Amino acid sequence: MILVFDLGTQSFRATLVDRDGRCQLAYSCPIETHRDGSIAEQDPVVWRGALKAALQNIDKPSVTAINATATLSGLVCLDANDEPLRPAILYGDRRPAVQLPAIEASAQYQQSPFRAYSGDFLPQLHYLRDHEPSHFQNAKLLLDATGYLNYLLTGQPTLDRYTTLTCYGDPTGDFLKLGRIVDPGAVIAPALDCAGAPVLSVSYDSAAAYLGSSLLEPGDALDISGTVTSFGVLTNDQIIDPQRRVFPIPYGDRWLLRGSTAMSGGVLEWARQTLFDGTFAEFDQAVLASPPGANGVTFLPFLAGARAPIWDPAATGTFHGLTAQTTRADLARAVYEGLCFSLQHIVETIEQLGASVSNTQLGGGLSRNALLNQMKADVTGRPVRPQLDTEVTTLGAASIAARALGWLPPGGSYCQPGPAIAPKHSAYHQAFDRYKALLQKIL
Repeated sequence: MILVFDLGTQSFRATLVDRDGRCQLAYSCPIETHRDGSIAEQDPVVWRGALKAALQNIDKPSVTAINATATLSGLVCLDANDEPLRPAILYGDRRPAVQLPAIEASAQYQQSPFRAYSGDFLPQLHYLRDHEPSHFQNAKLLLDATGYLNYLLTGQPTLDRYTTLTCYGDPTGDFLKLGRIVDPGAVIAPALDCAGAPVLSVSYDSAAAYLGSSLLEPGDALDISGTVTSFGVLTNDQIIDPQRRVFPIPYGDRWLLRGSTAMSGGVLEWARQTLFDGTFAEFDQAVLASPPGANGVTFLPFLAGARAPIWDPAATGTFHGLTAQTTRADLARAVYEGLCFSLQHIVETIEQLGASVSNTQLGGGLSRNALLNQMKADVTGRPVRPQLDTEVTTLGAASIAARALGWLPPGGSYCQPGPAIAPKHSAYHQAFDRYKALLQKIL
């Protein structure tokens, strides 16, 4: 079996997947995040303890291979004794935004198809170097969250190939403490504690989900929605946006044109607690009590800044169009619509560049929300197909390993889409136009 470790923003999970892609054992424990203003950090010592506890719950002789994936970036600084010098800087930490002007101004970045964002690994490294020089200088290793898990498993420092893409190539010329670069499916080393099973590289969470998914033909797309929403569509050719609103990454011998939001699931959790202080079922009932268009209320879901296609880390959330007749139900509907409009803004941008979006699969925790799934179909105007198993990161990572082991053919995947959800109506065009007009006015 394949043992997959998945470190998210809220939990650490370990899953045993058999040759047929079935989950045979699942272990999970919560992970707390320290948030204070622009700060978003977690304790790598807690990650280490979660990994150790998970291994104690595993039948080690049954493990054929291991891989680990985590949220993007998550900078970990280790001293000479492999102890963290400071908490890990998470994707949602906005302090590295101060580094963006200098990074964007560099000739290398101007020539790349990528747009720097505060949550990426490179701005975190620059922030540490410039604002915490003692930690930067005293660190034996500077690892991203995925690399740290792999280091705990193997004792080998590594950085996956797809993280280096947002660093305009190989960053080790500037930062010599990141470890060797590894490709998806490559063996890092035998595990130190799991009967010597090989540890394979699979990249950070959304990249692992994409690379291990069942995207087969141009136009096949995947929406991964959890804490954030990441959207990518398969293309035959590399499509480069001159404005760098969305970006291409290699996908075998083809390409994936991608864009991500800064927050989605976190927005719903905020709205549930702040607007309703109740259950998500109650939240959904409120959404249904307001008509499409939310009686003129528009919500911009930028509670952690804005990524594609806007790229403004200082953007903030907004309710617009409130009147004395506005109800709490209208606010709830506007929140759902705001998330769908932010997705449609990415899809529209991709289509403006000439890419076709014809078959969209849904994965991640938010794809369990039937109301949100239907609204995505309605707003985008095309059918969507939720995955049969929403844990696309785990199954994607397992699929990458299974291909390397010869259990799956090239391109084979344990991620399989379920029945299509067709659009029911097209009542959102005016509301989406209102959303885009509001963006132009205030951003």
